[in-house]
Amino acid sequence: MLKTYNLDQILDIDNRNHSLDVYKSFLIQAPAGSGKTELLVNRILSLLTIVNTPEEILAITFTKKAASEMHERIIFKLNQAASQYDSSNLAFKVLQRSKILNWDLLNNTSKLSIKTFDAFCVDILSKLQIYFESNFHIKITNYPDKYYVQVANSILNMIDQKASIRKLLLHIDLNLSLFKHHIIYMLKTRDQWISLIKNGYKKNLLKSSFIKSIELDLCFIKHNICDMDIKVKEAITSAANYLKNNVNNPLENFINWNGEFKTTINDLPFWKSFAFLILTEANKIRSASGVNKKLGFPSDSLHKSIFVEWLKKIDKNSPWIFRLILIRDILENNFHFNKTDYLDYQFEVLKIAIQKLKFYFQKYGEIDFIEIEELTYSYLKNLFNKKNSNNNIFIKKYLNISHILIDEFQDTSHNQLNLLETLTLEWKVNDKKTLFLVGDPNQSIYKFRNADVSIFSYVKNNGINKIKLIHLKLNLNFRSNKFLIEWINNCFKKLMPNNDSTLGQFLYEKSISYKEYGDNNHVKFLPNIIKNNNTLENTQSENIVINLIRKIIKSKQRNNSTVLLVRSRNHVLNLIKRFDKENIPYQAIDIIPLNSKAVISDLLQIIKAILHPSDRLAWLSLLRSPFCGLSLNTLHKLFGIYDDLSIPYIMKFIVLKGDWFFIQNDNNLLKMCICDINKIEIETYCQCQSQGILLDEYLRIKHIANAMIKNEFSYNSFTYELMKIWNQLGGQYAYFNDTTQDVQNFFQIIDETTTDNNIDIDLIEEQIKNSYSSIIKKNNNEFYIEIMTIHKSKGLEFDNVILYDIHKTSINDREPLFRFDKNYYDNLTLFSSIKSIDDKYQNPIFLYLKKRDEIKYQYELNRLVYVACTRSKNSIYFIGNIYYDKNNKIKKPNKKSFLYILWESLEHYQYFLDDNNYYKIDDKYEDNSYISRFSIESIKYLMQKNEDIFFKNNNIFMNENLFNIEIDSITHKWLHIIEQNPEMWNILKIESLYQNIQKDLIRSNIFSANDLDNNTCLITKIMSNTINNKYWKQLLTNFKFLNNISFLHHTGKLIKIDILLYKENNELLIINYHITHFIEKLDLKSLQKEIDKKNKSEFFDYYKVVKELYKQYSVKFAIFIPTFNIWIKL
Repeated sequence: MLKTYNLDQILDIDNRNHSLDVYKSFLIQAPAGSGKTELLVNRILSLLTIVNTPEEILAITFTKKAASEMHERIIFKLNQAASQYDSSNLAFKVLQRSKILNWDLLNNTSKLSIKTFDAFCVDILSKLQIYFESNFHIKITNYPDKYYVQVANSILNMIDQKASIRKLLLHIDLNLSLFKHHIIYMLKTRDQWISLIKNGYKKNLLKSSFIKSIELDLCFIKHNICDMDIKVKEAITSAANYLKNNVNNPLENFINWNGEFKTTINDLPFWKSFAFLILTEANKIRSASGVNKKLGFPSDSLHKSIFVEWLKKIDKNSPWIFRLILIRDILENNFHFNKTDYLDYQFEVLKIAIQKLKFYFQKYGEIDFIEIEELTYSYLKNLFNKKNSNNNIFIKKYLNISHILIDEFQDTSHNQLNLLETLTLEWKVNDKKTLFLVGDPNQSIYKFRNADVSIFSYVKNNGINKIKLIHLKLNLNFRSNKFLIEWINNCFKKLMPNNDSTLGQFLYEKSISYKEYGDNNHVKFLPNIIKNNNTLENTQSENIVINLIRKIIKSKQRNNSTVLLVRSRNHVLNLIKRFDKENIPYQAIDIIPLNSKAVISDLLQIIKAILHPSDRLAWLSLLRSPFCGLSLNTLHKLFGIYDDLSIPYIMKFIVLKGDWFFIQNDNNLLKMCICDINKIEIETYCQCQSQGILLDEYLRIKHIANAMIKNEFSYNSFTYELMKIWNQLGGQYAYFNDTTQDVQNFFQIIDETTTDNNIDIDLIEEQIKNSYSSIIKKNNNEFYIEIMTIHKSKGLEFDNVILYDIHKTSINDREPLFRFDKNYYDNLTLFSSIKSIDDKYQNPIFLYLKKRDEIKYQYELNRLVYVACTRSKNSIYFIGNIYYDKNNKIKKPNKKSFLYILWESLEHYQYFLDDNNYYKIDDKYEDNSYISRFSIESIKYLMQKNEDIFFKNNNIFMNENLFNIEIDSITHKWLHIIEQNPEMWNILKIESLYQNIQKDLIRSNIFSANDLDNNTCLITKIMSNTINNKYWKQLLTNFKFLNNISFLHHTGKLIKIDILLYKENNELLIINYHITHFIEKLDLKSLQKEIDKKNKSEFFDYYKVVKELYKQYSVKFAIFIPTFNIWIKL
């Protein structure tokens, strides 16, 4: 249900109304809770009242969820307007225009173009493919790292051929792992530096850019130094002259100072003196006690009192202080440019990396998100730059966009800005085309996804191409209550006191609450007091959360939404276990690391055991896992005596010899017997244990051996073999929790990270490490708490927010080997040479960019806290540890923690829960949940199952529909190959492809051995029927056609046309294959009825898209069923 507000109470209503001027372009700065989605919806409705077609409007979001919400809101308003006559209503006006121009918008909602950046790129490429009769690979991989790793390995294999690779490796002390990480990192972020590869770089230009960047820093400091009047400058000069006779006078540059701040590179010594004057060695602003005689300020001097008063006015969070620290640190590290030779080697290696990556993309028919944006940008640029009749027609038809709206503009990347600039390249000032960009730079928290918040400021000051944007600010908050807003304003005004647009800080603009209620009980800091190195500090923090939640449950707030936010997933893992123990209902989405699940650990050990038979740890882990469960005693007897023998080697003897088995090791021979405890006297049990193993234990070993050793790999698909082993072991029955989804995710990762059956266990472990599982433990109609990271909560709102473990920091990725920075604001690109392992010398650009990144990190940390705090509508609770030292004084929090950032704003809001309001919880608890091993009866049952029947009937991952889909996909692939040159194909040539087709079936991972021959025969039969069909061959031989065409349906689904054929008399024929999977006698009438029903709606969608592209053609549709050589015309 959409909310309605009293317009008289909307204090920024003038700006909101101004933003609906459909002939002007705007950059809207909309803070959290200000109703930006509603503003975007109203802007779209306003534009719909003036455009000739809805397709002239393009709205771009960053998530499918945001696009869907915007689309739903527009449809809701249109439906509402359709039932209520109100000529002043925007939506009603849109319906009137829709009726006049025959849009029929309510029945054709696909005309509303609201898409993510990625969907827009796919759509453009699809249209280019159809129009220019060419093919693009537009399948986006979910795991691009597999290609980055292949590139890195490929480059390392070229070490003998390329001197540049050898030089770089020597520079980092032949650290191959570090080199691979470096290549992977660079490919992940290539959108930020690839222009340097394309355009080339010059050392002199790089040096001049570096100097210009430093001089801009000095200018920034100069223009932002707070209130330094002539008296303060004279006080500094007096201090310098007081030390005039000192041999090493640190203020020497101020002796004859005229009060002017110069900002050239030659003035750096002056700025070093200035930094020394106001900063301590720890880069803190000097206190009054630090301004002393040694610094040139005697205790009773007038110039001291003047200088100290000025120091007190300096805000420690002032951006100019951060810039001064940056300059000072650079000066302390041997500032020079004399080593840039490694940049030549570096750029040569990166060129090779780009070439290799494109090769692998082409080879496997997949691309990543960066590549699809690069492709779109490249083709669009060529369209606009190389004008000809075809290009002009395409631009007019498919890029006839007059109005572009972008949500969350603060999260725009360099590639996305390039796209936007290209789309608006030919827009003119007065041609009534508009941009509408909405965002909040103080909510930019996605730098790790290549978002660059400085783009917001760049566009604010420079516009886009010839389009200048009016900058409007919203300040009314519809989400949070009055007191919360006041607290947030006071807190973040201190944290964001000034603009530093280049590095990503924006002056905080205070918000005004639409809600009048609120009191000082809505912000609470619940500290966990830690004294004397308390070892139970984590348990105590958990107790505070649980007690707080129980208090919420008992209060009137139990029906309100409550979320627990964490900075890092690791911070909440133990707490979730406590929730399980205390029966706290919760929903944790994408929180639990997949690699922390026991089932995933066991699956990884199976892979390691398969790949490396000598990996004793993997095999021992497998033998101790739930589906085997050997006792430690048995493990020691069998595998502890000869540790130089591989475990599979020993197990072969056990399986082959039956009741007796032998382990042979060079000259030693060990003979052991197998005992059946049920057939011997109890008193002889100990004796049997000393000379053999129990029969039950033997059966457990045999169960593993049958699956892992006797079962030879007869297929090309590693994923298929792994799934088969998993099912033979009974893996799906071994775990007491429902692990089906986790196992499915695991096999998907294995399949998508494996190319040509090359198994990279490090890559698999890395992908699993970065994948997460969800847990939902709640009952319907009951209170539950949501658990998520702050990044995940972006765009959401809750009644109560609990910010947990604010004293902790997050673990950053390892430092990159080199750094780069593309600064749109100042039009500078900096690129450092590769970092040396030897710390005696580091490139000054590297050090400079490192310090800049540290400032950017601190700014983004402030924004992350802001996002967390502004999720709350009613109450926010902060929970974190406060540590006391031996003198019972509070220790300062870690500088990189939220508690440090919020300390001044929370110290007066400490709150301790009343013991009477909640249940007591023991400080110590034990987690008694465990996974039990299979019973021996289960082992016997599993061993008796037929391998293929078990796999086919009990496989939890497959279904009949999936088999048909795979057969369809493989058949279509081969039919499209045939279509390229029908005359070349005959029956013998198709029969020669038998093994190739079978390999395709194997790679799909889902067919058992019995299915392979039948389905291979089916596909070859279909191919043979196709080439022998006279009508099919006549059409493809005599007429021009396109095949395997992809386009984006309005629902977001990618739809393909098999053949689009140009016939005479301006007629187009759409041909789609219908693959029937059964060879038995066919009821043609029933089949035609089924196809008519299934394909008519689909044909209508195809018709609309193709008709839009080729308005001069009539369009017909036909189905070809090659299994039976039947044509059906619709």
